[in-house]
Amino acid sequence: MNITHLNATDLSGGAARAAYRLHRSLAELGLRSRMLVHYKSGDDPSIHIALRQRSPLDKLIYRWRKDRLDREMWRYVAKRPGLFSAQTLPNLFDLAAIPADTDIIHLHWICGEFISIEAVGRLAKLGKPLVWTLHDMWPFTGGCHYSDDCNAYTINCGACPHLLGQDPRGFVNPEDINDDDLSLHVFAQKQKHWQNLPVTFVAPSQWVGDCVKQSRLFRHARVEVIHHGLDLDTFQPHAPAAARQMLGLPVEPKLIVFGAMNSTADPRKGFQLLLPALQQLAQHDNSAELVIFGSNEAPEAELPFKTHVLGAINDDAKLSQIYAAADVMVVPSLQETFGQTAAEALACGTSVVAFAATGLKDVVDHRVNGYLARPFDPFDLAAGMAWVLAQPAAALRPVARAKAVHAFNQTHCAQRHIDLYRIMSNE
Repeated sequence: MNITHLNATDLSGGAARAAYRLHRSLAELGLRSRMLVHYKSGDDPSIHIALRQRSPLDKLIYRWRKDRLDREMWRYVAKRPGLFSAQTLPNLFDLAAIPADTDIIHLHWICGEFISIEAVGRLAKLGKPLVWTLHDMWPFTGGCHYSDDCNAYTINCGACPHLLGQDPRGFVNPEDINDDDLSLHVFAQKQKHWQNLPVTFVAPSQWVGDCVKQSRLFRHARVEVIHHGLDLDTFQPHAPAAARQMLGLPVEPKLIVFGAMNSTADPRKGFQLLLPALQQLAQHDNSAELVIFGSNEAPEAELPFKTHVLGAINDDAKLSQIYAAADVMVVPSLQETFGQTAAEALACGTSVVAFAATGLKDVVDHRVNGYLARPFDPFDLAAGMAWVLAQPAAALRPVARAKAVHAFNQTHCAQRHIDLYRIMSNE
């Protein structure tokens, strides 16, 4: 069976890492798996850049239209870059790059002007079954990647809270929406080009699976819940003291780890809730130390614990050492389709504290391998960290590892994809 994956990048970002891991796992199980991308940073020969050839005039016109769209985006989007994608520019993706022997086209994260809304509709006309992994909410919204508290995607997007001059509302009266509303335009484009789109969605968590089933665009689509898989030989327990010495971290104190891409700058990652939780925790015990990765700069806020900033980490082996060095991993995200850092930490034997919301509920088992705090209560988040730090490490670490082995084994997760592909190929 031949699978062609489409993702904007090969290695950059959480979606790319998850897509690449699946791609490699499928190949190891005997499938012919290829990955087509917009940007390639690695050297894997099974990954190919798939941009159509353009004349100098085409490039000039595209650049003019992109500059114009960028100006519009900055006019609309208020201090939240990266959270809204229009994807209405002329398509850069070369549909002819999809090999003729492809059995399944598997879409992942296609934004960053990689594949336009209209081009997704044309993909369906190739006659190949389509699978789409939900790395965020963008496929079924009017342009936002995460909806926050807005449920407008269940009826009709418009008056988007991510856009300038709009008030966040749970549901939107169509009479209140201006014709030039960008989210309304994006939603209408998806309705136009994706009507009756023959796609099966893979949801990494039950939460995002429920969201797509509630959406106006895809409430009747097939949805299969399959967690992201991990290489459990890479993400595995290490001796904490040895891991700390390798990372240059202190051996004695308890270590609290927090990390994600743009960990302290992206509000969705929850640093603004972690800070008061740490302040609350420090009132009872300030002997722990904090480790932050994913951000190259120390937070501007004054932290109550001594803090070690490790910067952006692109090496899974080093990530594994960071998780193993920790006494607790805290993931205070507001919304996650899965919670990849939480799963990675569990695989390394480190308990996780998170909010009992969205995809993280599939990863963490309350008071078993971690703690699920009340959404979005910093005081209960502090109580969760205190609970984990008070438990004997010898009791928690094997339980954390066992959850990852049971639920996130990449071979098992890849096999579930293969089972789905076979069903779709026979329909």
